[in-house]
Amino acid sequence: MKNSLMALTPVQEIHAYGRMRVTGASVTAIARAFAATEPHVYRGFALPNLPAPVLDALAAGEISFGRVAAIAVASDGALALEVLATERGRDYGASWIIARL
Repeated sequence: MKNSLMALTPVQEIHAYGRMRVTGASVTAIARAFAATEPHVYRGFALPNLPAPVLDALAAGEISFGRVAAIAVASDGALALEVLATERGRDYGASWIIARL
């Protein structure tokens, strides 16, 4: 199972976490299935609620999972999109993003 999951995009992986969670899988089980850390899985749970342009940027490789997870700290979608617009194409990093939120 692990080998077939390695081909998932970050966005597909995030959605897979959610599907496993809905079926009752524990965070530990999800982390093991994806060879990920539990904190990484917890961060992934917040991401599907982000505005579509943020997830699209992740899928296009314009922004990293870590930066998207930092954007997930935003209290509203408009703020998330504002930070994405500033971050896209740059390499400020997650700490910079969180400081802007």
